[in-house]
Amino acid sequence: MRDTAQDTEDRTRPMDQNNPKQMSRHLWWRVGYFLFAIHLVALVMIFAMSHAPK
Repeated sequence: MRDTAQDTEDRTRPMDQNNPKQMSRHLWWRVGYFLFAIHLVALVMIFAMSHAPK
Protein backbone atom coordinates (compact mmCIF):
# COMPACT_ATOMS: atom_id res chain seq x y z
CA MET A 1 0.00 0.00 0.00
CA ARG A 2 1.33 3.44 -0.91
CA ASP A 3 1.72 6.27 1.55
CA THR A 4 -0.67 9.19 1.04
CA ALA A 5 2.18 11.66 1.47
CA GLN A 6 3.87 10.07 -1.54
CA ASP A 7 0.64 10.40 -3.56
CA THR A 8 0.43 14.15 -2.96
CA GLU A 9 4.07 14.52 -3.97
CA ASP A 10 3.35 12.66 -7.22
CA ARG A 11 0.50 15.04 -8.09
CA THR A 12 2.45 18.22 -7.37
CA ARG A 13 5.63 17.14 -9.13
CA PRO A 14 5.98 18.55 -12.67
CA MET A 15 5.30 16.12 -15.50
CA ASP A 16 8.31 14.28 -16.88
CA GLN A 17 8.25 14.55 -20.68
CA ASN A 18 10.48 11.44 -20.99
CA ASN A 19 8.18 9.17 -18.99
CA PRO A 20 5.86 7.40 -21.49
CA LYS A 21 3.51 6.07 -18.78
CA GLN A 22 2.99 9.55 -17.38
CA MET A 23 2.54 11.07 -20.85
CA SER A 24 0.00 8.36 -21.77
CA ARG A 25 -2.00 9.02 -18.58
CA HIS A 26 -1.95 12.76 -19.31
CA LEU A 27 -3.14 12.13 -22.87
CA TRP A 28 -6.07 9.97 -21.70
CA TRP A 29 -7.17 12.64 -19.20
CA ARG A 30 -7.18 15.20 -22.03
CA VAL A 31 -9.18 12.85 -24.28
CA GLY A 32 -11.66 12.28 -21.45
CA TYR A 33 -12.15 16.00 -20.87
CA PHE A 34 -12.57 16.58 -24.60
CA LEU A 35 -15.22 13.86 -24.95
CA PHE A 36 -17.06 15.15 -21.88
CA ALA A 37 -17.11 18.68 -23.33
CA ILE A 38 -18.36 17.48 -26.73
CA HIS A 39 -21.23 15.58 -25.09
CA LEU A 40 -22.09 18.56 -22.91
CA VAL A 41 -22.28 20.83 -25.97
CA ALA A 42 -24.41 18.25 -27.81
CA LEU A 43 -26.84 18.00 -24.89
CA VAL A 44 -27.18 21.79 -24.70
CA MET A 45 -27.81 21.95 -28.45
CA ILE A 46 -30.45 19.18 -28.24
CA PHE A 47 -32.13 21.01 -25.36
CA ALA A 48 -32.08 24.30 -27.28
CA MET A 49 -33.51 22.72 -30.42
CA SER A 50 -36.28 20.94 -28.55
CA HIS A 51 -37.32 24.17 -26.77
CA ALA A 52 -37.03 26.51 -29.76
CA PRO A 53 -40.20 28.31 -30.86
CA LYS A 54 -41.83 26.82 -33.93
